[in-house]
Amino acid sequence: MKKIVKGSSALTAVSIGEMLTRFIRTKCIALLLGTSGTGFLAQLLLFFEMLRVWGDLGSRRAVIKQIAEQRFQGKATYQYGEVVKTSFFLAIAASSVVGVLVAVFSPHISRLLYGTPSHYFFIIFLAALLPIASLCTVTASIVKGNLEYMAFCKYTLAAYAAVIILIPPVIYFFGVWGGVVTMGLFYLFPLIAYLILNARKHFLHFSEKLSIKNLKEQFSYGFLQIYQESLTHFVRIAIATVIIRSLGLSTMGIYQVVMTFTSIYMAIPIQAMSGYVFPLIAASKNNEEINLAINESMRYLMFVLVPIIVVIMVMPELFIRLFFSAEFTPAVPVLRLQLLSPLFILMSYSYMTALTAKGKLKCTYFIATLYPLLCLAITGFFFPKWQLMGVAGAFAFAGLVSCLLHFFFAQHYFGTRLLPKNKRLFIMTGLWVALAYIGTTFLRHPATQVFLVGFGAVWFMVSSKSHERQYLQDKFKQILGRGELV
Repeated sequence: MKKIVKGSSALTAVSIGEMLTRFIRTKCIALLLGTSGTGFLAQLLLFFEMLRVWGDLGSRRAVIKQIAEQRFQGKATYQYGEVVKTSFFLAIAASSVVGVLVAVFSPHISRLLYGTPSHYFFIIFLAALLPIASLCTVTASIVKGNLEYMAFCKYTLAAYAAVIILIPPVIYFFGVWGGVVTMGLFYLFPLIAYLILNARKHFLHFSEKLSIKNLKEQFSYGFLQIYQESLTHFVRIAIATVIIRSLGLSTMGIYQVVMTFTSIYMAIPIQAMSGYVFPLIAASKNNEEINLAINESMRYLMFVLVPIIVVIMVMPELFIRLFFSAEFTPAVPVLRLQLLSPLFILMSYSYMTALTAKGKLKCTYFIATLYPLLCLAITGFFFPKWQLMGVAGAFAFAGLVSCLLHFFFAQHYFGTRLLPKNKRLFIMTGLWVALAYIGTTFLRHPATQVFLVGFGAVWFMVSSKSHERQYLQDKFKQILGRGELV
């Protein structure tokens, strides 16, 4: 676990910066535009996230791999230039084609999203923004492929800082359009920052020809991501559309609180999985090495994220008032139930990474298909009676099923098992979550909240090993004494 913490610290800083930027934008939208404006922009954001999957055809992982392979030959080599040119060509071509199609059918898309074609200008703006977002993503992948993690961190965080400064006045003066424009700034400013970095580091070298081999590899690596994320985003948009048409934009704004607090922080530790654990498992030689990597990475994820999930579950009103406003507090019971979904996803993420890294793609495709379809089917069954609580229950149950399936397939293919120290961690996590959910549901008192948050100290002391506690204590002293992250 110590190696994972060290290997992912720079990328984690970027994820924290991204999370902070999104939270500030959400806070400004909530305060200045209310629940209806939040619901309107939430639907646009869901749609744009689905477009981004198609904007670069999911090639980010392959671009990092190809750049990392060629950088040892020198950045100015012809092969390196082929990778860069192919990456940019794929991003520009895919995003332009998708953008044109979206613009042409914008009235129809507006009708599907909102029940009226009158919002098509917003859809056209997103279509125009897509190539910028795709170029930003690909350029960032090239920087990471060159292992320029500290430079990537500094320039990305500087760009996010500029965006944060502009978010409040842009939304204040331009309203809903301001909220949409800040979505564009979130990609435009980092892209400008990477081009400034290129002026100093010169990592963008273009060959004269495209490489069909690289093009095929980028697309093949991205197809699973395209399929999985497209289906997931499609289901989320379908559920959001049902909420908007049945309960209105204000209720969708309430549910945006739930989506934010059950997803936004997941990017922090997942950087470690994609940037460190995935290649580690891919290079493993036997099941014992796979089992060790799964257990250590899962342990890292749970120590990082379980406290976040439980604290939000215990004090949802505080976080809603802090990052949204008091107008959004009706989301509390829905949020508390749906927080079980990221918990189950967290517990199974290491198993999913192992299955993907070792080429067990049939299992991955099966679970990637089942999870969103279960969410949609159960929502359709429970929504008429339970409304948002039915949606939250659907995501929680689908997350549990996905978790059990990942466990089963990993055990079947790799003989994976929980190490004794992780069994103790699982038991204590189950106890803490059960106390948090039951306690805050039936005993709504500040003393109860204090006890449940304080129980985290017991959870950590029982679940952790002495060398882990010592390492974290030393790291904390290092941060306080030197102001360093690594």
